[in-house]
Amino acid sequence: MKTYFPPIEYKEGEEVVSFNGSALDYLQSVYRDPTREPYVRMRAAIAAISFESPKLQATATLQLGLDFATKLDRAVLRSAKVKLVASAPVERPEPEPPKEQPWLPTVPDMRRFRRRF
Repeated sequence: MKTYFPPIEYKEGEEVVSFNGSALDYLQSVYRDPTREPYVRMRAAIAAISFESPKLQATATLQLGLDFATKLDRAVLRSAKVKLVASAPVERPEPEPPKEQPWLPTVPDMRRFRRRF
């Protein structure tokens, strides 16, 4: 069977070094290492950025000591104080009726399909 992958070559004398930090520390060391390939550094930076900088999110601020029913009652009272503006209705012209389309048969003409035996 032919394989498309080159055989794995192990070099003598290389030791496997385990990293004794957090995953974020490891990613930071990878993307700060100038000897690594740029695509490896970029992938490490993409993975680490969500842990290094805060995300912008909408937050709700609530007044302490008030329950939902009290807030709802206050909102209803505020909306009752709003003044309505009296306005006259706008007159719009009547739309033109659609033009009549010529009648087209909905069933195909079957005379074209006569048997000729």
